[in-house]
Amino acid sequence: MEGLIGNVVSPPFQKVGVFGLDTFYPQPERMELAMQLNAVIASPSFSAWTQGQPLDIHKMLYGENGRPQTAICSIAHLSESERMFFVTMLLNRLVDWMRKQEGISSLRALLYMDEIFGFFPPTANPPSKKPMLLLLKQARAYGLGVVLATQNPVDLDYKGLSNIGTWFVGRLQTTQDQNRVIDGIAGSSDGGLQKSDFRKLLADMAGRQFLLRSAHLDEPLLFETRWVMSYLKGPISKTDIKKLMANRDAGFKTPVTPPSIPRQAAPGGRAAPAERPPLIADTMRQRFYLPPVPADTCLLEPWLAASGSVRFFNAKRNIDDVRQVSLRICLDDAFTEPRWPDAEKNPYGEDELLTSPPAGARYYPLCRSFLKNRDLRPYAKTFSEYLYQNWKLELYRAASLKMESRPGESKEDFGLRLADRLRERRDQALEKMQEKYRGKTERLEKKIDKALLKVEKEKLDVSTKTTDTVLSFGATVLGALFGRKGGGMSTITRASRGVRSAGRLSREKGDVKRAQAAVQKLQAEMDRLVQEIEAKTAALSDKFTMDTVLVEPFFIKPRRSDIFNLDLCLLWEMVVPDEKD
Repeated sequence: MEGLIGNVVSPPFQKVGVFGLDTFYPQPERMELAMQLNAVIASPSFSAWTQGQPLDIHKMLYGENGRPQTAICSIAHLSESERMFFVTMLLNRLVDWMRKQEGISSLRALLYMDEIFGFFPPTANPPSKKPMLLLLKQARAYGLGVVLATQNPVDLDYKGLSNIGTWFVGRLQTTQDQNRVIDGIAGSSDGGLQKSDFRKLLADMAGRQFLLRSAHLDEPLLFETRWVMSYLKGPISKTDIKKLMANRDAGFKTPVTPPSIPRQAAPGGRAAPAERPPLIADTMRQRFYLPPVPADTCLLEPWLAASGSVRFFNAKRNIDDVRQVSLRICLDDAFTEPRWPDAEKNPYGEDELLTSPPAGARYYPLCRSFLKNRDLRPYAKTFSEYLYQNWKLELYRAASLKMESRPGESKEDFGLRLADRLRERRDQALEKMQEKYRGKTERLEKKIDKALLKVEKEKLDVSTKTTDTVLSFGATVLGALFGRKGGGMSTITRASRGVRSAGRLSREKGDVKRAQAAVQKLQAEMDRLVQEIEAKTAALSDKFTMDTVLVEPFFIKPRRSDIFNLDLCLLWEMVVPDEKD
């Protein structure tokens, strides 16, 4: 912002198209804009927005070692307008990051937003609505999941509801909420779900019950959660956040960029500046840099500035990358020959430099070793040789995955791309393994269901036989007590039948035990199968980790013909004079 204000007051160009700067944008209007920007910076409420960690999605999702991490953004302490500003800015940055990623079928990252109320309404169009709708429509293709939570479904736009693939619906109190959920879910099912059936499910739900509607399920699934005990205290204050971040604050503080000011002249060790520029050959191109801040004295220090283009070409890898190199060396009294490996990066672009010196400037003298040259061609030759010998395009390869990094891709970014590929291969291997075991699991489940039905049947038979045996023995006893005296034979027959019924009852109870033993055997077989699946799943997870991938660097060197557009000049930079100067 400081640099922007300085460039508004004194732009580094003199024309806009065919019009002069003062005609296109007069100085009084530029000063008015600069004063408005300065008022923003001077505002105490704005100072908090210039501190802390930059809003970089990549750094929020991954640490320095490339490992995934969780970033929590708390906006409870902000005003309504500030909340909308931050959420909109965060969502737009997330969209920018998403579009730079490759398409992937695995989950790469997850955006979770609690209390969506006000940020994605059905009627109004706040700034946060457009990027959120874009994420709901396109994020899944890039491996980005979006989870939204609200207590009132009427707070969500219906266009977004139809793009949500998985729903967890709790008990809804009002008919309006039920209608909104029914319309959204039934509408996304393409007629496969009847509204009346879904309404009945919502109406009959009890506490701790949830309805799962997924694009991967043919029908909704009703499930119940266990009782949980939560120790959360609710929304946390700024004081609580300060305590939580007490030991981690140091890594998130970012110093405010100071305004661009003239550099301090090196104390001593060189001749006094002169009011006239040194005499040099006309073949030496000169440029001048003056920072956009006022100064009483203009003291210019000489530098040898060199720039050039280096091309890295490899047809096999489809690489054709051109890098711009811009370096400079201070022409102090110790200068004899340019030592390009010790040169520093030239911070100024060609559009920031002036072609003529300012009035009243004073110049540090040039060293003799530089003045003896008629032009800069000897330095251009050494600069070209330096680029050819030292500049290489560093890339990385993972031979086991047959992957190589791209030009400009850091090792950390390449590692994240490898991790995405490993997750994708792991998911494919898991899906193949699950398909292999699906038949065994389904056959075993059918056997268990059949065995359980047999247990129920045997238990029912035992219950029936018990009743019959009791009735048979009861009739025999009653007949013996109250029957005719000559009916002894009949009583004996009934007694024998009761004994046979008791024997059959004993056998039926044995059948129940055998059926239960068969169920236990099948259940033990199912447990062994589950343990086998879990073991193979863990083995697959260990197989597809970054620890198993060897990442090694390799280099692409330029050809001599790939060094071109060499440009050298004598650069005069304004510095702050010492008191003795």
